[in-house]
Amino acid sequence: MTRSLDTPQSFPPPGTLTAAAKGFLSQREREALYRAALAEQTTQAKDLDEQCRLDGYFWLTKFVYTFDEHAVGIDQIRRFPDVVQPGGARPFQIIWNLLKTVKLLMCIKSRQIMQTWLHAAETLHTALYGGAAVRLPIQSEDQELANALLERVAFMYTLLPPWMKQIHPLSKPITATRICIAAPAGSAGFGAIIKAIPQGANKVRSLTNTKILADEAAFQPEFRAAVKGARPTISGGGRLHAVTTPNAKEYCYELFVDMPSTVAPRNVAKPIREERPAKGIRVRYNRNGWVALELHYSMVPWRDPDTVEGAAWVEEEQGSTPINDWEQEYEISFETYDGVPVYGMDFKPGFHSTNEILFRTDLPTLRSWDYGYRRPYVLFAQENRAGQLFCIYEMLGKDIPIQVFADIVLWVSGKPLSIGPLHQPDYVRDLRDWREEQEAQARNTHDQRMDKVVEYLNGRKIEGIASFDALPRFTEIGRGRFLDYDDPAGSQHNQMSEYTARQVLNVRGIHPTPGEESAKVRVDVTRELFLPLHGTDLPGVVISETGCPRLLEAVRRGYRYPPERYGKESSTVPMKDGIWDHPANGLEYLKTGREGLKGESYGKPKVNKNSILGMRLVRERAAQGAEPMRL
Repeated sequence: MTRSLDTPQSFPPPGTLTAAAKGFLSQREREALYRAALAEQTTQAKDLDEQCRLDGYFWLTKFVYTFDEHAVGIDQIRRFPDVVQPGGARPFQIIWNLLKTVKLLMCIKSRQIMQTWLHAAETLHTALYGGAAVRLPIQSEDQELANALLERVAFMYTLLPPWMKQIHPLSKPITATRICIAAPAGSAGFGAIIKAIPQGANKVRSLTNTKILADEAAFQPEFRAAVKGARPTISGGGRLHAVTTPNAKEYCYELFVDMPSTVAPRNVAKPIREERPAKGIRVRYNRNGWVALELHYSMVPWRDPDTVEGAAWVEEEQGSTPINDWEQEYEISFETYDGVPVYGMDFKPGFHSTNEILFRTDLPTLRSWDYGYRRPYVLFAQENRAGQLFCIYEMLGKDIPIQVFADIVLWVSGKPLSIGPLHQPDYVRDLRDWREEQEAQARNTHDQRMDKVVEYLNGRKIEGIASFDALPRFTEIGRGRFLDYDDPAGSQHNQMSEYTARQVLNVRGIHPTPGEESAKVRVDVTRELFLPLHGTDLPGVVISETGCPRLLEAVRRGYRYPPERYGKESSTVPMKDGIWDHPANGLEYLKTGREGLKGESYGKPKVNKNSILGMRLVRERAAQGAEPMRL
C-alpha cells in the first residue's frame, strides 16, 4: 500500500503487510519485510526532506499550515497558498526568494496579505535546514507581542508531518519564549533556537545571530538602536529583516526611501535599481545597502480591486475603516501616524503658522535645548511685548556629540567659539590642576573647533543642512541677549562623558534654565500656547514654516500619545520616538522654563561648593561656628 508523505502519518504506514501475508510468513520473514518497508519509507522521507531543504517554496506550499482568525471551524486551518496572479506571476514565491537571498530587508506592507505568516515560516525553514548552530531572534515592540509571533512558528511546526518532525525533533519542549530544534544527526552544534525578544539594542548585540526578524519595526521606538546592535550579525554574514506597516516618517521610512543621512559617503554616487516583478510588488535596491520591498494588497487576487472578490473586499473594508487608518495600513502612506496627536486638536494651520519669521534685534533671543542621545535639538524663538512666542529657527543633530553641536549653535547665533572655566579652583590644593585645565582649554583654539564644526556639517550631521556653506548665521542677533532653557535631565551624568550636558554649555557661556520635569505638566502648560492671548484674537505661538518644519510637523500630528494596540490602554505620556519628541520637548522646555516650572526635584536651588559663592558661604558658616553647609 502506497501513501503520500505530505499528509500527517507515522511510518512505516499501517497496512504495509496484509492479513494474508501475515498468515503465510514466518515471524522472521515478517520482520524482514517490516524493516524493508521501514527503510524504503525512511529513504523516501529523507529524499523528500532534502527536496524541502533545497526548495523552500516547495516546503512552504506542501507542508506548512496557517491559522485564519477570520474563518470559522475547520476552515481556520489552511495550507499556505501557492498564489498565482492572472499573468502567471507567483508573488509569494518572489518574496520567498528575496527572504532567502537578501541580507538587509525593509519590507513595508499592507495589512492582511499573510506577510507575518510568510516571514515566520521562513524563520522556521531556516531553523530546520540552516545548519547545526542557528540563532533566530524574533523582535517586537514588547515581550508579549514577540511571544504572539512565536506562537505562529510553534503552530506551523506542530502541524508538520510526523516524519519531518522525527528528522528535525525538538531538543527541548516549546515554551512561550523559545523553540529549540535539535541539530542534524551527526553534527556537534546546539541546533536551532528561535527566541522571542522585546525591542532594544542590548537584546541582539551580545550574540551573533543567523537572522533577526523585526516585526512591526516602525512601531519600535528603539529600532534605530537595534540596527546598530545588530552589526555583529550583519558583518558575520547574518540577515536582518524588518517587516512593518508604515508609521509616519521615522527610521524605517528613512531606510526605505534611502534618505541621504542613511547612505555612506562612498555610496552616494551609486545608482538605485528598482524592479516590479509582479502586480503589487516593488523592489528597490538602495544605496544604503537595504533592499526596500513594498507589498500592496493588490498582489493577492482575493484583495485585488480588479477582481470581483477583491473589489467587494475593498468596498466592505473601506466602509468600516477611518480614512487615515486606511491610507496608513492598506495604501502604505507615510503621511499618517499611529496614535493620537498631543497638540493636533489645538494647532490651527495658518493661525499658528506662517511662511517666514525674521529675527528682531530689539528683543532677546530664546534658545531651548533638548539633549537627545546623539540627536540634540535647539529651538530659536523670540517673545514680543504682547506675549506672543515666535518660533523662528531650529536645528536637529544626528550622531553628533553635544560639544560640537553647541559650537554649531554658537556659530549660528553669531557668537565666537570661546570656552571659559568649568569651575573656580577649590582652594590652593586644586589651583595647579585648575591652571592646567585652563591652559589645555586655551590650546583648544577657535580654528581647531571650527575645523570640527565644518567636518560634522559637511558630514550631514545636522538635519536639512548639506554642508557648512548651507548653514545660516544670524550675526544681527549675536549682538543681543540670549536666554536659554533646557531639559531638566541635562544635569545628569552618563558613562559617555566626564561632564554633564549642561556643564558643556556652561563652559561655553550658556547657562540654561531647566524646564519642567513632568511630561504631563509640560503638556498641560504648553497647550496654553495654542489658545488666543487673553483679551485678544492673537495666537499665543506662531511657528515659522520654513525655519521650523520639524516642530511644525510635531505639533501638527507627529508628537503623539502611544496608540491603543492589542487591547492595551493608551498612555497619558507622549511617545518617545526619537524624531518628533525632540522638537516638541524643546517647545515645552521653553514654555515651562519661562513660567518658572522646574519640577519637584528642583524645589531648592543647590550651591556649587567650588563656586565663588559656595566658597564664601562655607567660610562664613565656619567663622560663625555653624555646622558645615551641605552643598
